[in-house]
Amino acid sequence: MLTRVDRKVMPWLHRPYDGRGPYSHTSSEKPTYEELAYMFATLDRASGMVDHNGHAVAFQPGIGSGTVGGIPISVEQMFKVLTESLYLDQPVDTLPPLGGGR
Repeated sequence: MLTRVDRKVMPWLHRPYDGRGPYSHTSSEKPTYEELAYMFATLDRASGMVDHNGHAVAFQPGIGSGTVGGIPISVEQMFKVLTESLYLDQPVDTLPPLGGGR
């Protein structure tokens, strides 16, 4: 068992992190064991919420306008199209220029 850990796991833990698959655009110069330590430390902080039911992860997912699926235009895009006429093409100066405009 220790031979397997020494030969396969330890070299992997000491290599810099290089994402694969959907994480292929992520990488780090830090060794993988440091990234794993940060991950578990953050998970520990997130699970520090306790109530009378016990421990819970302090993560509250919500539903936003971008989560509605199956329609040809997203709700966010629809609101943008409906409200873009309310915005001015050019910014408006709300403060007079310094020095009295001279």
